Amino acid sequence: MKDLLIIDDDEDIRVIVKVILESTGHYSVREAASARAGIAALYQESPDILLLDYLLPETSGLDLLKKMESTLHQTDVVVLTARQDPALEAEFIASGARGVLYKPFDPDLLITGLEELLDIG
Repeated sequence: MKDLLIIDDDEDIRVIVKVILESTGHYSVREAASARAGIAALYQESPDILLLDYLLPETSGLDLLKKMESTLHQTDVVVLTARQDPALEAEFIASGARGVLYKPFDPDLLITGLEELLDIG
């Protein structure tokens, strides 16, 4: 079972992701509602996978990714965003993310998209 941490300020997104992924039986999902809570969770126990929202109240997901790059060396990072921008996606990947999943997402596409990005399907 993969340990996954989602950092997203939108509670509905966190709950939907948790329900969808845990229903597969392949993921154990922890949640953080802010960058600060996410950093604390990362230091407490490093997850296998980090789903990171691009727009967070205190900072951007990109800034957090760059700040935590050395801490995340064994964690697969996937960014969640509604902003479809190829240059931004390239910057996330250059900063260590495995890829980007776009909101809103279909439940089946969330699972297959995540598995394709992480080569675990």
